[in-house]
Amino acid sequence: MDTIKYLITGKYDRNDPSYQQGIKDYYDSVSQTPYYAARRAESEKQEREERERMKASMLNVPISDPKNKVEKGDLVVVPVNGLESRRMTIQWTSVFKQVKEDYLVVNFENVMRASEPGGMFISADKINDIKSQPQKDGKYLVAVTDDFQYGQLDEDGKGRFLVLHAQSRRIYMFRFLGPQAAEQMQGRFQYTASALKCFKGNQGEEDDDDDE
Repeated sequence: MDTIKYLITGKYDRNDPSYQQGIKDYYDSVSQTPYYAARRAESEKQEREERERMKASMLNVPISDPKNKVEKGDLVVVPVNGLESRRMTIQWTSVFKQVKEDYLVVNFENVMRASEPGGMFISADKINDIKSQPQKDGKYLVAVTDDFQYGQLDEDGKGRFLVLHAQSRRIYMFRFLGPQAAEQMQGRFQYTASALKCFKGNQGEEDDDDDE
């Protein structure tokens, strides 16, 4: 059947095999045009560049045990020296536009739990929120409040990390995960493809929604 006629009049049955074949033939013809080929080549180039950019910018952070995951109300410490020495660029989509922002990456120690260091990501415009905290023994003393969001590798809290930024930013957890974390994900990408979570309510009570 005449595919162009279908597309113009809108009178077609999507389940009609002849229509489906016509659409395939039409796509094949269009995809061979110089304009379409140039667009496809440009798109593939951008995808390659994005993969290389992400690979270069990702920085590993410690993978914490879920039994000792950081909670709202905990007190963590971050070093004064080198606070701004590690940066990575996070890119995400907001209202159909690509957005990029720099984040500082630091390791924190939770003084209230017997846990290994964790990772904290601080947007560049929030760095003074950390610098304004009290200091002791060369470390900033930072209380984990509702100002923070968090991400983790699974629903049990493995590898939980903290993020301090404008919470209007809807960024998926995997954007912050480096190669070390990726190796330990073991097919759990579906969980980290949800947005960062918020602490709420009493100490230890978390948002159970997927934010999607």
